[in-house]
Amino acid sequence: MRTRMAGVAAAVVLVAVVIGPVKTYGTSYDPQPHGEGTALVPGATVFLFHSGTNDVRRSLGVGEALEVSRNREDGTRAIVGKIRVVALAGAVCVRGEVLEGGIHLHDLAAGEGVYCLVVPGAVCGR
Repeated sequence: MRTRMAGVAAAVVLVAVVIGPVKTYGTSYDPQPHGEGTALVPGATVFLFHSGTNDVRRSLGVGEALEVSRNREDGTRAIVGKIRVVALAGAVCVRGEVLEGGIHLHDLAAGEGVYCLVVPGAVCGR
């Protein structure tokens, strides 16, 4: 009985070791390094990455304005501009237009209970 229990325990540990570090994919993308780069100015097209849930898709109406913020060094957030939703761009992306400010990749756009990340168009297949 003890030998059988030891064998079961060893099998459980082996499975945990093998399965534990496996990379999984959900709603995510491969982010590029943060860099200030060139700001996207009013009139520029931007792509916003979101979770892809039905709640988010229903909340992001065409024409809706989203406030855009950026993390500061001290951990606070600063409002840096606004984006208008132009169209859905796939299951997890939205195409938008910069209304005001200077928007950078990885800035956070927020609407009524909805948050999106500013990403390169290639992430959204554009």
